[in-house]
Amino acid sequence: MIGRSVEEILLVMVSGPGFFTTFAYYFGLTAILGCVAASRTMGLPYNHPASVQAGLLLGIFAGGAGVLFNRSVSLELLLPRKARERTALQQQVNQALEQLFFEDLDVEREDRVKVYQRPTGAWLSGRLYVQWDAEQVRIVGRANVMKKLKAKLD
Repeated sequence: MIGRSVEEILLVMVSGPGFFTTFAYYFGLTAILGCVAASRTMGLPYNHPASVQAGLLLGIFAGGAGVLFNRSVSLELLLPRKARERTALQQQVNQALEQLFFEDLDVEREDRVKVYQRPTGAWLSGRLYVQWDAEQVRIVGRANVMKKLKAKLD
């Protein structure tokens, strides 16, 4: 923090859970629940190797799916130097967000980050965080949504 201005500190945006955290979350929960479900289904104790293996296999599958779709990904776009091109890029980003049915939540934040969310199905797609600064725009959201957004911006 020493040597950094207050403006630089405010422009730092949290990027959310990445690969490892997302995998660990989905793997751990699914492995435990899968082990319990497998032991009940097969009529075996919880610590039996067959129920533990079934839980681990389900956990690996769920962890992989969680990483594929729900990890946080950031997209950074450099802003053009000309004001007209900057305005065009801002309109393109806003149009892409509208096409994906994201709406601005009008949340007041100190770090100048705009928060977007879908009015329906928000728990599936999560929120998008968009931060404009002097040189770039940074967008953070779930991997499956960011893939669609990037395709619309290209």
